[in-house]
Amino acid sequence: MPAAIAFQNIDADMDANQAWFAVGPQLTRLMKSVAPARERGYLLKSEFVAICKEKSSRRVASLEKNSEEAIEKISRLAYQMEDDPFIQISLLRSFKGVAVPRASCLLAWVFPEKYPVIDWRAWKVLHRYGLVNRNPEGRNLQPDHWVDYLKVVQDLANRRKKTPMLIDRWLWHAEDHL
Repeated sequence: MPAAIAFQNIDADMDANQAWFAVGPQLTRLMKSVAPARERGYLLKSEFVAICKEKSSRRVASLEKNSEEAIEKISRLAYQMEDDPFIQISLLRSFKGVAVPRASCLLAWVFPEKYPVIDWRAWKVLHRYGLVNRNPEGRNLQPDHWVDYLKVVQDLANRRKKTPMLIDRWLWHAEDHL
């Protein structure tokens, strides 16, 4: 399916399902609590763990093995690499207990105006619309998937005049309903 038609199809469904853009109160509180990381330019360990636990309660013990120093250095470097999303997500993925979906949360929930969260649900929806063309089930997402996903979601965000994170919220809900 040509991209123009795919974008028209998803635009129509987004118009019909506005409520799916909502961000819940728990995530809103978390994003407010980690907002100082934007100004500081890096995450504290408590912020890192809170974000990762919100994404998934699995492998929590692995998260605790990351040192405060490593979290500061790696997150600072990753946040400075916004011109290279492959390197950026790869750096964040280097933490113990962090794969690409969790790494994307370390971006999206600190910088919701710039980044979405990637997961299999959202990827599957984009695949159904023909906006990504590989890995139809969205399993074992890698940095190259992140680069593709980020571009498509940022394009949708610009078209819809929404943040990438709000587009991601819509995609996440859409997987259950479309």
